[in-house]
Amino acid sequence: MANPPQQPHEESAVSQERQRYRLLTEQPREVLIETDLNGRVVWVSPSVVDLLGWAPDAIHGVLARDLVHVRDQHRFEEVEADVIGEAGPQDEFRCMMHTGSGGYRAVTLSAKPLMAAAHEVGGIFLQITDTHDRDAALRALAILSHANRALVGAADETQLLQQMCDTIVEVGCYALSWYGRPVNDAEQSVQVVVNAGDQFGYLDEVRVSWGDNPLGRGPTGRVLRLGVTQVENRVSPDPDYRPWSEAADRRGLLSSIALPVVVEGHLDGALMVYADEVGA
Repeated sequence: MANPPQQPHEESAVSQERQRYRLLTEQPREVLIETDLNGRVVWVSPSVVDLLGWAPDAIHGVLARDLVHVRDQHRFEEVEADVIGEAGPQDEFRCMMHTGSGGYRAVTLSAKPLMAAAHEVGGIFLQITDTHDRDAALRALAILSHANRALVGAADETQLLQQMCDTIVEVGCYALSWYGRPVNDAEQSVQVVVNAGDQFGYLDEVRVSWGDNPLGRGPTGRVLRLGVTQVENRVSPDPDYRPWSEAADRRGLLSSIALPVVVEGHLDGALMVYADEVGA
């Protein structure tokens, strides 16, 4: 039997509920997405431009789960299923979302049902809140805490450096970390002493120099020549990063920082950290 036509007062109630949810998130650090029961975006708040770098029309009709990092998609699908299964609003969870520039942004995401006629779920409202700056601060504090323990417990210098890189990747959730030292050879090359997170062979593929040459004008070469921290909020557009940009892009390495390490007044090497989000 066909469902009875939706009554005017029911249509009004649904419209009012939709409008109420939409008004709740007209904030610059929040985005609201409305999806249908198939998970496709049917509406998104204008703030998506500022927070995630997407034009609203660019993601209209896209599956919402495809906007989430692949490692977070299973959790996202569980939340969708619970909302559609009338389990009610779902608590927020942390995830990474794709940005229009090709990177990722750390956010929290919560989901609420949009009730249609006859008190049935007709869609989902996703509320997305920016946590990028907060997460960066928490990551830094966690790394510092573990680093202090490593200083006390390390048996030698190499173990200390390895523990530092491991902490940056495992505790700080960064994509890759390595420590390099300048070598006094003809190529003015950089030796990779230790690394963590390089399961995809980035360091086996790239060559780096500390000299003032095309392979030495990236962040590692500059920090070893100048002794000054080098920040790359988005590595690919930097023309000096061209020798490594293709290898970095294929592995999702979108931003980096190079830190000088001074031992007894002498520049010993560089600590490199890469993230899979822009501006991390």
